[in-house]
Amino acid sequence: MKIRNQKGQTLIEVIIAMTILGIVVSGLLTAMHITYKTTDDVNDRTIAESLARGQLEYIKTCAYNDVQNPPEYGLDPDIDLSATPYSDNFQVDITAVRLDPSQNGTDDDEGIQEVTVTVRANGEAIFTVAEYKVNR
Repeated sequence: MKIRNQKGQTLIEVIIAMTILGIVVSGLLTAMHITYKTTDDVNDRTIAESLARGQLEYIKTCAYNDVQNPPEYGLDPDIDLSATPYSDNFQVDITAVRLDPSQNGTDDDEGIQEVTVTVRANGEAIFTVAEYKVNR
């Protein structure tokens, strides 16, 4: 039995197969890009959390600042933000607020301050943690 009128069918089949393959590969490349971006974001957040918690631990060891208003605490000198894994992408903001639990309206914090550490990656705040510092 002879098959007739099939001269162009193989070319059409190849074009259809290439189109399907292109769509599948495009979808895979998009999924790989999203996975890479998500992994990068999770890595930044993990580094930021470790940096913030380490900074809070350092502030716990610092002397209680009852002189300045608002209180100021510096960055841990053992942290080099220009080194790996930070590579100049991370910034640390430290703020401290005197609390007035008796609400007597004086500037006296009665030995308690709220310290907040915010870590930024490429200018965007990605992790913030707050804790109380007590004068003991």
